[in-house]
Amino acid sequence: DENELSTAQAAFDLWSQHSALTFERSETLNADIIISWRRLVHYNTIAEVNGELCSVNFDGPGNVLAHASLPTDQAGFVSEVHVDGDEPWHIYVNKHPADKFSLHYTLTHEIGHSLGLVHNRRKTSVMFAIQPDLQYPVKLDQTDIADIQPPSPPPPPSPDLCSLDRVNGILIVENRMYISYKRYVWSVDLDGRTYNGPLALSNQMSFLHDNYTRVSAAYQSPSGDLMVFVDNLVYLVQYPEFSLRPGWPKTLQELGFPENALINGAVNTHRGRSYVVFNGNAVGEINECDRDKRVAKFTPLEATFPGIPKGVTSIFRYIDGNLYFITRTQFYKFNEFTRTVSSAGKFDLRILNIVCPKADLLQQLRDLLDRIVRLDDNSLMSASDYWNDDNTGVRLSDFRIRRRK
Repeated sequence: DENELSTAQAAFDLWSQHSALTFERSETLNADIIISWRRLVHYNTIAEVNGELCSVNFDGPGNVLAHASLPTDQAGFVSEVHVDGDEPWHIYVNKHPADKFSLHYTLTHEIGHSLGLVHNRRKTSVMFAIQPDLQYPVKLDQTDIADIQPPSPPPPPSPDLCSLDRVNGILIVENRMYISYKRYVWSVDLDGRTYNGPLALSNQMSFLHDNYTRVSAAYQSPSGDLMVFVDNLVYLVQYPEFSLRPGWPKTLQELGFPENALINGAVNTHRGRSYVVFNGNAVGEINECDRDKRVAKFTPLEATFPGIPKGVTSIFRYIDGNLYFITRTQFYKFNEFTRTVSSAGKFDLRILNIVCPKADLLQQLRDLLDRIVRLDDNSLMSASDYWNDDNTGVRLSDFRIRRRK
């Protein structure tokens, strides 16, 4: 019947209009969905695959109006839609009379099953289990439209700290160490020698701007707040709440940095002075007494830290009274009181041969810092900071890392 075919086409069109699916009529039984009239005890069309006898009987007028088989992974499976021929049907797409059921609505519902959708509890949904009294106009609600969309690809697996080939930065504050890599952070308990994570940095600091890339530098100011440099923005973060101070973030330009500023590292010294190294060889000193943390003055790197070469990628303050500057291959131990480099050496971590079971992670990091500064293990007790540039971070792939099973 051409009217029935037209109504069936309208039902398929509703699903194709709201999805990437397309449908075309097949003149043979070699189809994905077959619609047929059936009564009482009835048979399947594709008996070789679906079985000869349909497993669900019809019951005459009323009650069950139609049924359909959900798709399976069985080879050659065809979803069959059976419509009870004993029901009073309105076979057109226009409004149905009160004493008849809308074939348009019923086929739209059953085709949804053939496409893999199940019943839901939303009365406005065409996939609601009970056919409403008013079945016109036939339309999909937002749930139906969302359900028919292809599944989103699974998110990329979160990195495991022990499997990373580098980390971008380490920030030690009180008894906790924060290790960052791209958009992730691990929180390490210095007392319990355990770590949590990874957490998305945006979960730890939900106020970060969209599409940020990484944290390029951070330090703890004398007030206890964290100054966090992320791309072209600076965040003043209350610690340990990790809440954003009012009026922040600010752009680098609002703090007084030039338009082309690229942050390399930042540190608050033992004297309480805060310096930001940018563009390789320039230094901006932050006025910690200024509420807006503006730059008080600019100086060349050599004038502020004599003996420190260009190419600094990270700075951290340590409790031995020294500042440590990291470049791509070297570390420089700087005494801020004598303004001299007291020692320097190759910053090559492969000699450590680190093994990285989770329980021993803290000890490995402590050993790393202690080898650099030649201190005992028990010296990692107070706040310091150390952030690595994304292109020059600590490479862990060379350490023969193994995960504890």
